[in-house]
Amino acid sequence: MKSRFIVLCSLFIMLAAMVTGVSAQTDVNCLGLNSDDCAIISQATANTANIQSFTQNFTFEFTVSGMAAMSGGSGPDSMSIKADGSGPFTFNPAATDPTAMFNMAMDINGSVTGTGEDQSGSVSFVIVDGVIYAKDESGAWKGAPLAEIAESFTQQMGALTGGGMGGGDSSDPTAMLNNPAVAGLMGSAMNFDPVNIPGFISQERQADAELNGQRMIAFNYTADIGTLLQSAEFQKLLSDASAAAAQADPEAAQMAMMAPMFANMVSGNFNYTRWVGADDGFVNRIAITGDLNLDLSMMMGSSGGGAAMPPINLKLIMVIDLSNINNTAAPVAPAGATIGTMDDLMG
Repeated sequence: MKSRFIVLCSLFIMLAAMVTGVSAQTDVNCLGLNSDDCAIISQATANTANIQSFTQNFTFEFTVSGMAAMSGGSGPDSMSIKADGSGPFTFNPAATDPTAMFNMAMDINGSVTGTGEDQSGSVSFVIVDGVIYAKDESGAWKGAPLAEIAESFTQQMGALTGGGMGGGDSSDPTAMLNNPAVAGLMGSAMNFDPVNIPGFISQERQADAELNGQRMIAFNYTADIGTLLQSAEFQKLLSDASAAAAQADPEAAQMAMMAPMFANMVSGNFNYTRWVGADDGFVNRIAITGDLNLDLSMMMGSSGGGAAMPPINLKLIMVIDLSNINNTAAPVAPAGATIGTMDDLMG
């Protein structure tokens, strides 16, 4: 119950965050489009600021295949994670507490197969006024402040960064910035502009479709991940990251030095598609798909002159549909719920 709750809720919170940031990168909205299409997607982006509520449905599938070669054929060849869910989402921009700026409710189903112990289950949760509610194993609703998740995340990130790069205090941003390697990495990251890397990303208008009772105008980005990772600009970023890691500890530096080799092992594409309603002018559907190959043969090689190890394939399909835009009632806190801590909620 605990692990299922964490995985599925974390998954959907990530999806919700993506929905609220639809088309945030306005600098690439019109990439490759003519003036008429540019006007359509630009207006849809502007309309996002006017969304106050919607009902959402999502599906998620992530599969990994070709793993058997890593274990000499003794292990599973593929595994998959699937989830789907639906529920209302409303904004409360007047709230002063960031965790209370949205309310939502979700019913989620999920499954994991191919790991040797298939699992499946479902979970429902509600977030109202900065409190997250979920049912315990007895079926009773319990709640806890959503801010505890943010606090826990901050603490975990602090633990992961240890004492900070260069031996400084990770809780003191000024000390970290005074480290030349860290400052150089941040400068490179701020100047990194993947959109202008030749061959990395393109956009085109696709065939119209029917959805939610209206004609949808589809715009699709295609990103060539291999082109990005092998570009001189990205390799420069990796070089700066290695220099910054070397200031932290030798073990981190060794891992960073492997990053350029890993970049040459990955190939494939990601697609990001937005469907804009011809009538309402809102983005009604978002789809993210990925098809990547991870070639481990250059790291592991072939043994005994045999055939090279086949690549591992990773596929991602994630679709988010929005309906009843600005016509969705806000969810309410479950009646009779008891409020405690996050530990109480997890059980």
